[in-house]
Parts: sequence; structure tokens; C-alpha cells
Amino acid sequence: MERPVKIQQLDNPSDLRGWTFRIPEEALELLGEIHEMHMASIMPGCIRGNHMQLGRKEILFLHFETECQVAWAFRNSDQIHIQTFDGPGGVMVQIVPEIVHAIKNTGSEPAVLLACSDGAFDPEYKDTERRVVLT
Repeated sequence: MERPVKIQQLDNPSDLRGWTFRIPEEALELLGEIHEMHMASIMPGCIRGNHMQLGRKEILFLHFETECQVAWAFRNSDQIHIQTFDGPGGVMVQIVPEIVHAIKNTGSEPAVLLACSDGAFDPEYKDTERRVVLT
């Protein structure tokens, strides 16, 4: 069985030009092919996620300057796992289907999220189910 969630802090070989993160090869292997990508900001105090994909794997890449939280839970469990990260930094979150997940920017600066999925987004196919794990 695949690991339901893998959270990994990413190395940041930044320089005077700014930050940079390399996507580990194992992350690309988890997805096989990337069929959907989206990028979003997360303003201080705001949350992205609080949902699960029913049939798609997803990898989230998060860059934050100050602090953020990553939370996840199994679909039918009340146990919520929360990890807090101090910035500046980057985190990769690998998620298999039916894992509820969310990211909260608990810091004072905007954060950046890049999400990649092995399935294309289709508004006609309801592949996403909402559930709150972070408030």
C-alpha cells in the first residue's frame, strides 16, 4: 500500500536572486503523469484545501516566508495530523486519494502553493469532497 501522506521539507539553495526548490524525482514517479497544475497564493491567516480528491493523487509544493501548517486525516477518521513549519522554507506534500488535507498560512507574509495532480480537473465530475481539518 502506498503511504497516504508524505511531508518533506525541501532544500533551499537560495542566493541573492531569491529562493529555488527542486522537485524530487520520487514525487514525479508518484503521479506518473501530470494532468493538472494550479498555483495559488495563501494570504496570512487563510486556508487552502479542507477537502480530499476521491480518485486523484496530488502533490503540493508550498513556499512560505514565516510560518505555515499542513494538516491531513484519513477519510473516515477523526484523528487530524498537523505539522507546523517555520520559514522561510519549502515543503512538499504527497497525497493519495481519500486523504483530507489543508494548508494554513499562520505567518505574517503571503505563501505560494503549486499543486500537481495525476488527473485532469473536470467540473462535471465531482472528484472533490469537502471536509474541514484546519480552521
